[in-house]
Amino acid sequence: MRVLFKVLFLSMFSAGLASGQVVLDSDNSFERDVVPPEILAEATREVQTLGNEILKGNMKFAVEKMYPRFRKQAAKRFGGEAAVEAAVLKLFNELAEQGVDLIDFRAEPAVSGYHVPSHDEWLVFVPTVKTLRGVIPQNGKVVVVESRDFQVAVRSRKEGSEWTFINGSGLRVQELRQLFPTLPADKDVLGWPEVGGRVVK
Repeated sequence: MRVLFKVLFLSMFSAGLASGQVVLDSDNSFERDVVPPEILAEATREVQTLGNEILKGNMKFAVEKMYPRFRKQAAKRFGGEAAVEAAVLKLFNELAEQGVDLIDFRAEPAVSGYHVPSHDEWLVFVPTVKTLRGVIPQNGKVVVVESRDFQVAVRSRKEGSEWTFINGSGLRVQELRQLFPTLPADKDVLGWPEVGGRVVK
């Protein structure tokens, strides 16, 4: 069972804006544009594309689609971008060898996002639901686990720019704010999606 919840952390390590309206958050310390619905929908579609590739086992795609500044931070910790990719692939392969499979990945409609003025980027929180299946070695019982977490989808506001992602599994608000200091520090104000897991079978 422990290995299944290890996957909840991995959950594929890739593991509000420009409508002219302005929203003042409840602490009166941060203003943000309302995200246009078409941007929320676009981010959701792109996260689903990411999920479809992960379902195929294409972890290289997931690494390549990491938000560049986040990937550089990971590269510093792991000793280079090649080492980041190798670590993700190694963990994915180890889980597969232990009989843990990702059998479904669903991106849910995004409802929260921001315009980041310092980099002129869209930042959108996209909730995800992943279903994982594994076998308990001691008794051979098949266990199905549902993981709820999210992807932080980011792209330049320049038309035609590509979306890149930060996996929300294990991500802390402080870590995200190191990259985007103007984001609110309060999870509720920020619109931080639900994270958790449960055994469904």
